[in-house]
Amino acid sequence: MISQAWTQHENDRKLISLSPKEVFEVLQVQCLQDIEKRLNEAFVRAVKPLVSEVYAHTQRVSKEASRRGHKTGTALSLETGFNFLL
Repeated sequence: MISQAWTQHENDRKLISLSPKEVFEVLQVQCLQDIEKRLNEAFVRAVKPLVSEVYAHTQRVSKEASRRGHKTGTALSLETGFNFLL
């Protein structure tokens, strides 16, 4: 931790004495290094599932899913007006 801060301090100190063009080149190299370092990171996004019941007389699964915080859709059954013959 301290060595990283010291290294960053030394890099910053060198940048102060550089011309704008040299600063740009250094920052560009640092940016490319950061991009290459992060190329292998996994991108994960938590998505809550949408739960719907298909052809169920009671909606026990939907009720339990909504109780646990999931988004629920309407049940697909003849009782709810969904026609499976279409």
